Amino acid sequence: MKKIKKILISQPKPSNELSPYSTLQDKLKVAISFTPLIQIEGLSAAEVRRNKINVRAFSHIIFTSKNAIDHYFRIIKETHYELPSEAKFFCITDSVSNYLQNHIIVKKRNVLTGKYSIEDLKDVILRHKEYPFLLPSSKTLNEKTTSFLNGLKIHWRKGTLYKTVPVDLQGISPDLFDMIVLFTPGDVDSLFHNFPDFEQNEIKIATFGSATQAVAEDKNLSIDIVAPSEKWKSMSTALDKYITKHNALKK
Repeated sequence: MKKIKKILISQPKPSNELSPYSTLQDKLKVAISFTPLIQIEGLSAAEVRRNKINVRAFSHIIFTSKNAIDHYFRIIKETHYELPSEAKFFCITDSVSNYLQNHIIVKKRNVLTGKYSIEDLKDVILRHKEYPFLLPSSKTLNEKTTSFLNGLKIHWRKGTLYKTVPVDLQGISPDLFDMIVLFTPGDVDSLFHNFPDFEQNEIKIATFGSATQAVAEDKNLSIDIVAPSEKWKSMSTALDKYITKHNALKK
């Protein structure tokens, strides 16, 4: 086993030079390559209507990602819909909840937040089970989320508002990295779309969220880090703790 020195993170490079990842590079003496594996394409309001999704019919919204938030509010704006005062937002993590501030004044809205995954929202969702729920998402929705919501016996609807498209990774080889950090199910799909014969071997895999973990495991990847979790509150914290311990053992 070798030290972790080169890391691929499937997100754009942070604009903030003081981001946690910049600190990680300096502290751990690692090289981080910020390489988005997917690009997001929003569906137009007309396409959403053709899919028979009426955002006005739902005042209770479940958000599982920042992309879902962006595209929900994009459609809201395009359709000139004013959110009712009774609207409630159910976010799977603090990170997703905090991101809502880009679109609404959180203190003036009813926002309910889980800890690590959609399962953490079970009790608060059931307290509002008389209402229909909208889950904004991409075209693909992982089976774990679907099974969970169906198991609650609530009225819910997937709202396809955007789609993920693999980025052409020609010129990049995953074998050059000691660790690959995947943030969305689409990132996992893109990895295998670009490299159908990908073999993990000694490469460490980190996944963000239970949905990404589930898709990665379906691809028979061995997961070394899952964040956020009770053990690691954020991906940057997880990488810091895991790599520090791993590399110390390889001296």
